[in-house]
Amino acid sequence: MILDNSDGPHKDPLRRKAEEQLQDNPPDIDEAGLPPEKIRNMLHDLRVHQLELEMQNEELRSTQLELQTARDKFVRLYNQAPAGYLSLDKHGLIRQFNQTFMDMTGFTETEINGVPLADLMDHTGRETFLARYRALFKDPRNKNMEVNLRTPSRKYLPVRLAGRIEEHDLQGDGKDQDRYLLLIVSDITEQKQAREEIQRKKEQLEKTLAEKDRFFSILAHDLKSPLSGFLSSTRIMAEDINSFSLAELQNVSANMQRSAENLYSLLENLLTWARMQKGDTDFEPDVINLHDLVRQNMELSRSVFQHKEIIFESRISPELQIYADSNMIGTVLRNLLSNAGKYTHDKGRVVAGAEKKNGGITVYIQDSGSGMDQKTLQGLFQMNSKATQPGTRGESGTGLGLLLCREMIHRHQGEIWARSAPGKGTTFFFTLPGHET
Repeated sequence: MILDNSDGPHKDPLRRKAEEQLQDNPPDIDEAGLPPEKIRNMLHDLRVHQLELEMQNEELRSTQLELQTARDKFVRLYNQAPAGYLSLDKHGLIRQFNQTFMDMTGFTETEINGVPLADLMDHTGRETFLARYRALFKDPRNKNMEVNLRTPSRKYLPVRLAGRIEEHDLQGDGKDQDRYLLLIVSDITEQKQAREEIQRKKEQLEKTLAEKDRFFSILAHDLKSPLSGFLSSTRIMAEDINSFSLAELQNVSANMQRSAENLYSLLENLLTWARMQKGDTDFEPDVINLHDLVRQNMELSRSVFQHKEIIFESRISPELQIYADSNMIGTVLRNLLSNAGKYTHDKGRVVAGAEKKNGGITVYIQDSGSGMDQKTLQGLFQMNSKATQPGTRGESGTGLGLLLCREMIHRHQGEIWARSAPGKGTTFFFTLPGHET
């Protein structure tokens, strides 16, 4: 299409000026003495040249429009790219950036234009970037970096930097070129969180496997001791029962009973532990009377106390109520009372008490037994530590019982701990939600 601007009120400005000059200095055709044929040929050539110029002008306009369209498209692609773009000079100063980078970080154009990129990083990233920048600017291939960029909100954004070199020929002769480092900035928040989650799962799995190994070790140890005692007693009775007096038979029978009770307690704890690990244990908290619950579970441990003539004292108010799962807390009390009986000397004392603290209830079981040193104390409730010791009559201790207590108290959003010293007895504490009557 040829644009015709020869007449009308909207003539091309250049053409209008040319016509004005032509009117001021019209050609003197008559004086030239040229024949009409020559004049017609000249006019024809001028007209052809004029058309050629008009077509060239049209092509230039079309090319300019295409270039503008391409430039607009490039600008849109550059600014709306899914990754941030930065151009850095040899000093590491930001010379160009796209809209995505500003949206990603929250900075404005005036806050980052001409600013050293290192100044936008945390301390560790800044030191690493500055140490590697010379090599990165020389050849950025295969030199990706992960750093944390600070944002105006004072938070840090984890990003990955990948680069390439851009060179601009300033004079067009290939001799004077400007060199820039083009960085692609990718937000790796999700990738970093995924890596951290994988690492957390890995550590959790390793811990679980270690706990499984330790669990089987504890189980083998705790099964072996009462079984050995039980087998030894039955072997003696089977081989020569007629030579035993009534008192000796009673003594052997009492040992067998204690071994059986230990086995039963261990198996009961084992089954409860297994159900909790599988998530099969129901958690049904309700308002319960703590005084009555302690008394009920004391009755289940009475044989240990009677055998060693241990005095049990409850200092728990008959009106004190808690909000808890009675089966779980019953298991905790049985384990702690059983331990107190094992580690208390004959004719000693075990005290159960509770007091209100910080809107909850702190329960304690205190014995007058042999106590324990700090190393043993610190190993309590830990799967990777064998923190048990023989009772005052050689009774075997079960580390599984304390582990089970920890799990159940944590299920109640409570804490469990102990205080002890050699020769001064041990006191176990645990916290529970209270309930106002």
